[in-house]
Amino acid sequence: MKTDRVKGPMTKEEKADWDRLYDRVEESDREIAELTASLKKQKNKPYRHMIEDDIAHERKIRDIIVRAIGEPSKRRRR
Repeated sequence: MKTDRVKGPMTKEEKADWDRLYDRVEESDREIAELTASLKKQKNKPYRHMIEDDIAHERKIRDIIVRAIGEPSKRRRR
């Protein structure tokens, strides 16, 4: 017996919510890239630690969203 599984928004309102979450993932990706670049330039250990914490926080947010709805690259626009 085969069961089909559909993963995605069921209403226009849910689609808008999913799009906002995908936008947040993309925002996290940009923030992680910027913070990583900043980290490479920073020599001050306390400031480096703060940047590393920020990177970890953004990765955690990103992971939570992606586990729930998938990667933004897999979404279908309108």
